[in-house]
Amino acid sequence: MGGVVAGALKERRGARDRLAALMDLIDAAPPEGPPRALVVVAIEQIAAEMLAVRRNLTELLGPALDQGANLAAVVRMAAPREVDQLIAMDPRMALLTPTVEGPAERLGRHLAAGEFPLLAASLARMVVQELASPRRLRPNDPVGEIDILRVLALALTATAGRLMSLDEVQTAFVERSKSLVTADFVAAYVKDCPTVLAEAEQLTRLCENVTGGANKRAAARWLSACVGSLRFETEMRQATPGGPAVPHKLAVLARLQRSVRAAQLGEHDEAQITTAIGAVGGVLEAETGLVEQIGRASAPLPQKLTALLKLATRQTAPSGPAADRAKAEALKLLRTKDVRAALAASPDEIAPLKELMQAAGLAA
Repeated sequence: MGGVVAGALKERRGARDRLAALMDLIDAAPPEGPPRALVVVAIEQIAAEMLAVRRNLTELLGPALDQGANLAAVVRMAAPREVDQLIAMDPRMALLTPTVEGPAERLGRHLAAGEFPLLAASLARMVVQELASPRRLRPNDPVGEIDILRVLALALTATAGRLMSLDEVQTAFVERSKSLVTADFVAAYVKDCPTVLAEAEQLTRLCENVTGGANKRAAARWLSACVGSLRFETEMRQATPGGPAVPHKLAVLARLQRSVRAAQLGEHDEAQITTAIGAVGGVLEAETGLVEQIGRASAPLPQKLTALLKLATRQTAPSGPAADRAKAEALKLLRTKDVRAALAASPDEIAPLKELMQAAGLAA
């Protein structure tokens, strides 16, 4: 059988042509039983040797692909069903996962059907080995490297248990994450950020996408240095004609805090970073007296309470001094006899506020 396969490849040139010939042979093989197994084993061995050569993979999947896209295409070829399911759940993955066509797509159909299991596992191991190597996935695009790494993480995790163990996948991404928290990579990653706030948002995304305790701590140190810097506070306090007002800046800081909490950092790092963000928010609010202005405004009572409670519950202001002052002002309003009488007389107006009051700890 090996001789038959070798004879079919004798006049073929190039990886695409040779893989197409192998797929023709498997399509013409007996449909089941030992006769088909005889053909499958011979073809799998030759295909595995062929695809172990990086040059052949490049020819099959497209010479224009960078390292990250090439690995994503390999995963899609080895596990087309899982990748297609992920794309159906999140169409954004389709923008970053190359389409596999021609002989590679034909091979993918056989791999999805459970044929060539050794070849599928070999391709998956190759991807994991590349992830653990120091080679950049997108040498000139650090932001894009984070994007493609996220795609690979989702795809390989979806295949865990069939192509490799979950521990192998996690170990590979821990190794890859080490290269994402080096000074050179971080400098390139934030180089094009127009503002220090944009830099903080980028670093928060880095914190979210690295894995491994040591790597999380290293990423957190970069973010902590950014939000704790004088440059960050100065930029946020600076007023520019036509620029964002203080309420907008407080809402942005609140969103940044929520992103930090979602990044799954260590308790100490998360507390340090959120406290630094909250301190800047407190300075902004104190300089403008926003909470006091809301409390004294001539607006309807429910409107004032809603604004204060949203600040107090970290929806429109970060936790810290600004939120605490908003909570105190809301409580002061609620304790006045006139306000309580007005709210008691208009239960329909206070009903929408109950959830905010409970979130702020001002109602049972």
